[in-house]
Amino acid sequence: MPKSALSNITVVELAQDVAGPYCGRLLAAHGARVIKIEPPETGDPARYLLPTDAASDDKQSNRSGLFAWLNANKQSVALDVTKPASRLRIDGLLKHADVVILNDSKQSRQYFDTNRLREINPRLVICNVSFFGQDGPYRDFAGNDALCTALSGLAFGIGEAGGAPTLPTGHGPQVIAGVTASIAVMAALIGRGTDHQGDTIDLSVLESTLILNETGAIARSYEMGSIPQRFGVNRFPPTYPMGVFQCADGWVGITALTPSQWRALCDLLEMPKQADNPDYYASIERFIRADELEPALTRGMLKWSARKLVVTGQQRRIPLALVPTPKELLSMPEFIERGAMSTISMPDGKQFMAPDIPFILERTPARGSGVSPELDQHHTAEAPNAASSREVTSPKALPLAGLRVVDLSKGWSGPLAARYCADLGAEVIKVEDCRYPDWWRGWEATKAWRDERSYEKMPSFNSMNRNKLGITLDLTTPEGKQHVEALVKRADAVIENYTSTVLPKLGLDYAALKRINPDIVMISMPAHGMSSPWSHHRAYGSTVEQASGLPHLNGRPEWPPTHQHVALGDAVAGINAATAVLIALFHKLQTGEGQFIDLSQVECLLPLGAHGMIEYSLNQADWPRLGSRHQLHAPHGIYPCLGEEAWLAITCCSDTQWRNLADIIDRKLLADPRFDSENSRKKNEDDLDTYVSAWCITRAPEDAMNILQTAGVPAAVVHSTQNLVDDLQLQARGYFEWSRGVHRDLVLYPLPAFKRNGQRHNVRWPAPMLGEHNETVLNEKLGLSAEQIQTLVDKRIIGTIPIVAD
Repeated sequence: MPKSALSNITVVELAQDVAGPYCGRLLAAHGARVIKIEPPETGDPARYLLPTDAASDDKQSNRSGLFAWLNANKQSVALDVTKPASRLRIDGLLKHADVVILNDSKQSRQYFDTNRLREINPRLVICNVSFFGQDGPYRDFAGNDALCTALSGLAFGIGEAGGAPTLPTGHGPQVIAGVTASIAVMAALIGRGTDHQGDTIDLSVLESTLILNETGAIARSYEMGSIPQRFGVNRFPPTYPMGVFQCADGWVGITALTPSQWRALCDLLEMPKQADNPDYYASIERFIRADELEPALTRGMLKWSARKLVVTGQQRRIPLALVPTPKELLSMPEFIERGAMSTISMPDGKQFMAPDIPFILERTPARGSGVSPELDQHHTAEAPNAASSREVTSPKALPLAGLRVVDLSKGWSGPLAARYCADLGAEVIKVEDCRYPDWWRGWEATKAWRDERSYEKMPSFNSMNRNKLGITLDLTTPEGKQHVEALVKRADAVIENYTSTVLPKLGLDYAALKRINPDIVMISMPAHGMSSPWSHHRAYGSTVEQASGLPHLNGRPEWPPTHQHVALGDAVAGINAATAVLIALFHKLQTGEGQFIDLSQVECLLPLGAHGMIEYSLNQADWPRLGSRHQLHAPHGIYPCLGEEAWLAITCCSDTQWRNLADIIDRKLLADPRFDSENSRKKNEDDLDTYVSAWCITRAPEDAMNILQTAGVPAAVVHSTQNLVDDLQLQARGYFEWSRGVHRDLVLYPLPAFKRNGQRHNVRWPAPMLGEHNETVLNEKLGLSAEQIQTLVDKRIIGTIPIVAD
């Protein structure tokens, strides 16, 4: 059997719901022993989450397919933490564990105080996952995924122009938080080494979700004053067409960003008038005129079969993708051959398919398939009897200090993975080319863009690349290739996100770099992964969302399959890549072995749609598209408040929460037979929403949220990206930081979504100007003389100004 990267790690999982257990799933899949502590009798509340096996005769606690997927390969021990004997047993497990995953709650604060845990085991990594963090005004608010999509700005952009925002389905925020927690845990394990105290991590699901909209918040901070709005279903500026269109036999996703992609698409769909019209040359101009373009695009798409259109379009370098339903996804050979789905066995033996781990570590592959435990199945489990030394030094200031990463990536996904490495202390050297700098410096490489130095002024680039060193090298030249090879020879990891054919053509793929540095860790992350027959497909973050099938799970039934975000795939792939690299680096530090990592950005999104895949695999049923409503609970939705584009999300998921809501909005509703049970409230949901809306419309959303949350009702303001920086919780927790910038004295930066040992990881220096550290890196790290460096300048192999056609 292949080795496991984390086979010497023991995790005690006291966390419940989705976020902490998804972190545990990632660790267990890579070999960690995860001991899950659950309450006796009922177990983790996630044992009752949809989707459940509709045909099962098993007891209720074993019916949830979602729970089974989250907790396969773990051990279940039932203990009542309120009882001293149970706490003593847990203390014994923690004494010899490496990691504990907690949920921040009044109970965990009472029984699992950090100082006490440190006395039990100084080397323990303590990861505390909560919806809003361990401090700030929202600390004790009721939280769930819907409220985090509202507060993070994600829900605001989904929906019809002039209509209400729309909540996406599933547990996306918690899955994202679970991945983010694994970044923090793996960095802590690397930094702990053999002689440091373990870290204490305070991770917020809300802050983790903000990775999707941090770039929008930063951009908005420069242009305050406009009223944000929705532009329509699948309409996200500044690109059109970007959405999901029906073909003769299915659905296809399209993102045509560049002029050449637009012209190629028009040619493919027989739209010569649109191709030749200069009004449609720029993507933003097409976005403004989307209503006049859409009929022709719709007619053109309907003439094609979906698969043939994608194959033909990709041959013409147009980012097109099939948009599969869960049923189609489960049977597509491109996913099956790559192993994108895991087989999960429930305690009664029934099996179903669910998303696997979206990255493949060549030497130490994950095991995503497995068996879900019965409650208390492993009641005799004990942690390995390995003593924990109390003679440890303080935690490292930066856990990845001493590691070097070569960042060959561009845009969002790869640079985000490298940014996490840089924020956590690794020396990250970003390599660009003056002819083709990072496209987040600007898509329009014009003379004016160069002369005005606009390439140094893009807020998103500056945020994504802080704490890195930046050099330029023309990798198509022998000298440029030679010097990047010299960097790799002295590095621990390489991150790249080119299409699958670029680095092999340059002779800089893993096979070549491994000959230079046999112990290198390298990750490649094309949209469909390196081992897919679609590895060469062109894609953007929007294409990745389309190809994952997520749009079939969101929106209203009369809408087309619905996008959540302009580029959902980029950010989610970036955090998964960071996790994968850190797991591989941990293995390298233990064994001296490097390895190749094959990551599929599309597969990174499959866990966000796990509910749809599991529903179909278990019950052969489609997940219902209900807009912001829930299958079981009411009221559940987004309601208008006092003011323009002022909205509040309310999600009552229990009788207690409903009674608390009714007590506030109209006590007469408590005696109304239409609303006296969950089933009756669901049957009379339209009437119920009328009462809730009438109460909300007279109040500002912030006031309404505070009134309801004080009464124990889950409610949250629906933020846009523009007002994220004003959120009181984010301000209190220091999520955004004003710090030194490249072209301004102060620039707004989002910080990592967790505090480590009570502190944020701050910005140490701004993003590099183009080629800013050429001399520093080439001279101090590679030993080139001033004369050799000047020769590279003269040959235009390095430089500090983009090379554009005049």
